[in-house]
Amino acid sequence: MADDSGPPATNMEDPLVLALTSSSTTRRCAELGSLNDRIQKNDLPADRLPLVFRLLFHTHPYYLDRPSRAAVRRCLQSLQSSPTLAAPSTKALITAIRNESAKPGIAASNAFVLLEWAADILAAIAKSTEAFNTHKDAVIEAQVALLDICLGNAHAKTSLKKGALAATRRGLRAAFAPANENYGGKNALLLGVVAGVCARSEKCKAVLEGLKKDVVCDGGEFSGEVVPAVERALLRAPEVVLDGVLVGVLESLPGEIDLAVPIAGGLMKQFLACVKSSNANIRSGAVAAFRAGWGMRRGRMRARLYGLRRSWWRR
Repeated sequence: MADDSGPPATNMEDPLVLALTSSSTTRRCAELGSLNDRIQKNDLPADRLPLVFRLLFHTHPYYLDRPSRAAVRRCLQSLQSSPTLAAPSTKALITAIRNESAKPGIAASNAFVLLEWAADILAAIAKSTEAFNTHKDAVIEAQVALLDICLGNAHAKTSLKKGALAATRRGLRAAFAPANENYGGKNALLLGVVAGVCARSEKCKAVLEGLKKDVVCDGGEFSGEVVPAVERALLRAPEVVLDGVLVGVLESLPGEIDLAVPIAGGLMKQFLACVKSSNANIRSGAVAAFRAGWGMRRGRMRARLYGLRRSWWRR
């Protein structure tokens, strides 16, 4: 099936079109339930698949109620499980989600729906080694983009961000269940979710322990490699670094990493410079980053800062 993610050229007299474009949640859910039954019973003609796919895909920006969205998900899941329709529908859905995730200005609420679908796809293709190896890169690429939209949107609700992480974890757990060994981690956001899932799975935790040196830094590496890069970034593009990026990094660090010296040194100088900025976002971002670094290390950092202050006064 070709990429049918574009606007559907449909017959508006078609009963399926009328029902799925109806403003009535009850009517939509009833028709979607009937459609799901036909898919599961293999009663959906192949020539109807392009129309059905277009109608289902284009619900993601328009269906705002949970029952309708859940009914669409069930239909898509049934398509991916169908012995005759799984291959063309899965390929078309992956292409459509990937293309949509690359569009600028996509709303976080729309990205969340697509992220849930992507998680379902990952769980479905994980059941077949061939399908997993064929589609995993495209699905993960779309997941990274969609997760970034959901978590990076300052106006998105906290519940949406938590749901986005939960959906991503759900797909990864299903993907980790089979004997698929090639899990590439090239993006920090998804890598963090992968690590969280692995930490809860005894089988995957052992694999993660062996890779720690590649993805986890200690205090010395953080001070020697990460902090200088952050200082340079704060000089060149503070509006980017302070737009939640640095806060997330600092809050994710383990408690044993001592941030007193890095913050009292170069980072403090950059924070103070940013607080004087005429840009309100930079000012608030600097304060948020300092608080994140102060965080749970208050006692240790207060003592260290006090000691540094005394040493400076003695000079």
